Amino acid sequence: MNIRTLNQYALNNTRFTPDIATLELNQYQLVFVCDDLMRAGKNYNIIEDCSAFVARAFTLRSYNFYRKRTDGSSVVVNVGTMETGSLKIKGEVHSVLSPEMVKLDKHYQNGVQFKRYRTKLLYPTTPTGVIRNQSEDGKPLPKILQGEKRFTLPERVDPIEAWMYIGLRSYWDDLLDGGFAFEPVRIVEPEKVRNWLPKYYHWKNQ
Repeated sequence: MNIRTLNQYALNNTRFTPDIATLELNQYQLVFVCDDLMRAGKNYNIIEDCSAFVARAFTLRSYNFYRKRTDGSSVVVNVGTMETGSLKIKGEVHSVLSPEMVKLDKHYQNGVQFKRYRTKLLYPTTPTGVIRNQSEDGKPLPKILQGEKRFTLPERVDPIEAWMYIGLRSYWDDLLDGGFAFEPVRIVEPEKVRNWLPKYYHWKNQ
């Protein structure tokens, strides 16, 4: 195979990933997925052997999130000027080997159907721990007071940033036909009151 053929192959292989050289400056890329690429989804195999699950997270911004009635495929789009129903989205953050971003970009047709953006996310955690009962000077307490005590701190929400694939309105607007082929993804209300999260979209297998 000559150099020209090799170059043509490389260009074809990375046509959806024009920034591959920049991506490969780092070993891994954080990617937020909220559709069937999540661990329970049918397309998780695309990243299963080249990634590690990091955390569950929510988008900082609100989006519109739709799924196709026939096959469950989905699309996240930015909110139009006349649209309603935008909410945060729950999903998963995965650490993906940088060279394997080519597979993801090809799956999402980056630049044609979707566009890969750096996206701000919210990562909630509830710190817990164990302390051992003891006196102020460290001496053992009477037997009846000895033992361990578990504690739970208030929830904290930290910002993180990851790549996310957003549907291009130029491609999807004519396909999102008012609810005939696509429907909104399931809307969930949190089990506990969170002032930063009244409701959210959460994709699940059909």
